[in-house]
Amino acid sequence: MSGLDRVRLQRCLPYLGRDRAPCCSTLLLLIPVALSLRHSALLVGQAISGVLRGNTPRWLTGLAVPEAMRLLVFLLLGAVFVSGSLSRGFQSYK
Repeated sequence: MSGLDRVRLQRCLPYLGRDRAPCCSTLLLLIPVALSLRHSALLVGQAISGVLRGNTPRWLTGLAVPEAMRLLVFLLLGAVFVSGSLSRGFQSYK
């Protein structure tokens, strides 16, 4: 961390006192949201490579293409639901 960043952080920390709980909960919710968004992009990539018969991971090799696509779609819907419910739902609650 550079010296200027440290000075800015020290100036902002006193203002965090009264809003500590919402800030900490927002920071904690960023982790699952970021992970679900990351995995949704990976799932779309796996679906494309599955259609094109590219390299597929071991957990998809034993499945037929329609079964693998169905599994990827359900996993993608789950990842989108998690990211949407945590990010949008929590923001509208506040």
